[in-house]
Amino acid sequence: MTSIVSRRMLLGGLVGTAATAGAFGESIFASANNAENCQPSAPAAAPPAPYARQIPIDGSVSVPANFIGMHAHRWPGGSSPAPTYGFGTARSHDHNPDNTGGVKWNSINKAEDQYDWTHLDRWVDTHHSAGRDTIYTLYGTPSWCATSQRIDPYGQPGGESPPTDVRYVEKFIGALTQRYNGDGTRRVKMIEIWNEPVFSGEVKKFWIGTAQELAEVGAALYTSAKAVDAGVTVLWPGFVEWYDGVVVWPQQVEYGNAPARGKTGKDFADAFAFHYYDFNNDHNVLMDTIESARATQAELGKSDWKEHNTEVGIGDGRAADLSSEDVAQRIQRWSILSAAYGTATMNLYSHDGGNIKNPSENPVVSAAIDASHQRLAGKTITAGGLLNDGRAFAAFSDGSSWTV
Repeated sequence: MTSIVSRRMLLGGLVGTAATAGAFGESIFASANNAENCQPSAPAAAPPAPYARQIPIDGSVSVPANFIGMHAHRWPGGSSPAPTYGFGTARSHDHNPDNTGGVKWNSINKAEDQYDWTHLDRWVDTHHSAGRDTIYTLYGTPSWCATSQRIDPYGQPGGESPPTDVRYVEKFIGALTQRYNGDGTRRVKMIEIWNEPVFSGEVKKFWIGTAQELAEVGAALYTSAKAVDAGVTVLWPGFVEWYDGVVVWPQQVEYGNAPARGKTGKDFADAFAFHYYDFNNDHNVLMDTIESARATQAELGKSDWKEHNTEVGIGDGRAADLSSEDVAQRIQRWSILSAAYGTATMNLYSHDGGNIKNPSENPVVSAAIDASHQRLAGKTITAGGLLNDGRAFAAFSDGSSWTV
């Protein structure tokens, strides 16, 4: 995100749907989960309406316990209250509790070999002690090693620039991985290569370099992180794409095929990442986005990768005009559809920002997030999709289902 309140405005007007008293979904419960007892699955529950678009599921999909993720600007350590809802993953990007820069690269690495880990220590410790997985997103080239001093979307000189030498990436990521994972306890589970790079087309922000320059950054990050902790997961950069229908995303192919250290960008990651923003309440767009991610992975020969939606919300300015019930409903529909596709994590933006109507102070939205976490984490989905009345549906292996 560019800030808490600003994001590119693109697609057409909203088609808001008022939530009923069942905003958090209809529940149909059957037997206890037979899968846990190594017994055959119960008969799948039937959807309450015909499918408009059924998700192709080969057998079943296991939803990870850490599926629902969250961002937070001012918690922990700042003015926002702690979440009252459950979630399993935290992404670091835009965590800035005292408005001094937070946990971005340029906020920690003030000069070569000089690091201030204060905010990141608190952030990692808070989430690790709660049993959550963490995603550290590399973004914000320090001005002292940036190739350009252009002001980035956060007002920092050089933040969106390639570094003058990728050895600065190696040193920073090596120090970070050693600090949090070097003792054999993996406090940072995933490291994401960059936030929303753009190589061509719209006005470039977050990254003003080439695909090859970013691939070199990715290779440096991967190499240095793996040298400390071979099991840490390196995520592909979190691109955001705007296309109609299911397409192979050209920027991601460009990045994946860009040369780096005698290989290519796709050789220096373990899993795929993408972002999604809802501008018009058409959940076919989310389904197209997930299917486009998979088409892109197939084009790159990486169909075996898991994909992570590392940032999801409602397009900037749009949520302010929606009811809390509408936002709550959208979050749950995204959750059901993403889980049924097998998306590894879905990271909401954000706990204390306007894109999902500030759940830190909104009991309706926070209850919807908690219900998504409780209803989906650790479950096995056998069928799901979008119904012809606009609701999302998932059937579980224990015979229960969830419709929102």
